[in-house]
Amino acid sequence: MRNLLPLLTVTLLLGAAAPVQAQGAEAAFRVVVADAGLTGCTATGQAEAYRLHLEKRLERPVSLCGAADATAAAAVLKAGKADMVLLDPPAFDTVKDMARALLTGRVRAETGRVMTMALALKRSGRKSLADLTGATPIVAGSAPTSKDVPMQAIVDAGAPVASFKPLLVIEGDEPAFAALRAGRGDVLVVNGSARSRACMTPDVKRDPCADLTELWRGRPRAARAFVVSSKMPMGDRHQLIGIHIGLHFEAPAAMRYLAQLLPPAVAIDPAEAGALLLARR
Repeated sequence: MRNLLPLLTVTLLLGAAAPVQAQGAEAAFRVVVADAGLTGCTATGQAEAYRLHLEKRLERPVSLCGAADATAAAAVLKAGKADMVLLDPPAFDTVKDMARALLTGRVRAETGRVMTMALALKRSGRKSLADLTGATPIVAGSAPTSKDVPMQAIVDAGAPVASFKPLLVIEGDEPAFAALRAGRGDVLVVNGSARSRACMTPDVKRDPCADLTELWRGRPRAARAFVVSSKMPMGDRHQLIGIHIGLHFEAPAAMRYLAQLLPPAVAIDPAEAGALLLARR
């Protein structure tokens, strides 16, 4: 019974906040977040700025309600009492069979959660991140998009980084790939753009990276993300993405509210379905 109390509380709040719909009127779009500053379903200040902006752009009523925690918000989504909820990885684990991540915060203006690949020489025999114990990693530059974000991605994916030898930073895509081929390191951790540049060729019959094997690909795990039902129509998902990715320009007060929910977000980015999962391929 105790586990049902958070769900019961939010469900009652949602019901109390929802106006009686006239016959044929469109139902409210229901957003639930774990936010200590939001009392029930009464939004004020920046929270109300976000609710009003979402309502205007969706052209339908919007309710914004608080939950005791992310697990309670997940339970409301699973019960069909919310359309979009804010979750962390443990809470998402309780609904991963019926839900997907949709939006998350961009921590740095210049990076985001860039796609990462971990590459090794085929002749090394390595097949996965688990084979990298004691490895020397190589990155293609010291910029955050080349070093910090890709390395965080493999940390989140469970690579044995505690056993790694000192990181080898090679400035430039081609020199970094050359360092891997020369045996200066065991795994090259690069973003997707670097791999594309280094392995690109106009000759469809030739693969410049045929000597390499991809051990893993993915992005850093999101700390929090807005989550929707997997059954939400694609058009509705795309509309929500379109509303949120320009929020920092179009509605600064609303963005400041989301920055409190997704610290330290400077903008909102689309998220892949499994953005809150620990390991992905």
